[in-house]
Amino acid sequence: MWVRTGAVVTAHKAGLGAVVVLGAALALAACGGGGSSGATKAQYDSKANAICKTAAAETAPLEKAVAADVPALATGATSSLVTLTADLAKIHRDAATALTKLRALKEPSGASKQIGKFLTPLSSIIVSIGKGATALGQRDAASALSALEGAQALPQEIASAAGNYGLSQCGAIFSSL
Repeated sequence: MWVRTGAVVTAHKAGLGAVVVLGAALALAACGGGGSSGATKAQYDSKANAICKTAAAETAPLEKAVAADVPALATGATSSLVTLTADLAKIHRDAATALTKLRALKEPSGASKQIGKFLTPLSSIIVSIGKGATALGQRDAASALSALEGAQALPQEIASAAGNYGLSQCGAIFSSL
């Protein structure tokens, strides 16, 4: 639990947010070099869909619980705060693991831009969920709600980009949010 001491906590929280954003940016930058691997689209799709299917199975039950509990944050209710914090943290860990595996896949030649249209919003929602979990851990329901609300359009963007590339299982990630 954090004790609020004015500007020190504000500066620390700002620094933590910068670290999260910087980490996501570095991870995205590291993703770009897989295009010369010789992997076929079918190979990539098969591996990516398997990763996404596992991630969706792991996170879907928690996503439903989170979706049911998040509206209570707006009213200031804290009865499910501990459970919600733990659920968001687990979703964040599972999804971040899946994203790492997806980024490690060798991309088919010339597919980096299309794959990026899926990985970029996926990365963004994972960062938002992480920010939400961190804020809840600090008992800052308003910041958690802001982080989660800011990511509301991303599941549809993920589903659309994944579907456009042929990643049928990857469109299901975060579909419950």
